Amino acid sequence: MVVEISKLKERKPLITLSNEGISFSGSYFSELGIVKWEDITSCFDANYGGYTESSLFILVSDNETYINKINNSAKRDQFRKLIKTHRGALLWSEVRILDCNIIELKQTIFQNIKKQ
Repeated sequence: MVVEISKLKERKPLITLSNEGISFSGSYFSELGIVKWEDITSCFDANYGGYTESSLFILVSDNETYINKINNSAKRDQFRKLIKTHRGALLWSEVRILDCNIIELKQTIFQNIKKQ
């Protein structure tokens, strides 16, 4: 299985789901690599900060395992701070920029978590 979720108006995938796990593209996310299904503990969408826009959040059992894949120590520290401001999630994205049905995406994620 490989499912790629693009940003609206772009064809480059933002989120990729595979048999191994899930990966996000972006400045910090690309360095994390594939987040294994067995490491994912939760997935939810909720309003973020003062915005009325919803965001998708994916939590894992141990953020540090993935954070330590970031080579630059300053970038690692910055990413840790971002995680704290994003409900402890290792991965996140605004729902409105995703070219997919968020309910179907969450169902797919939960199905793959349950397989583990």
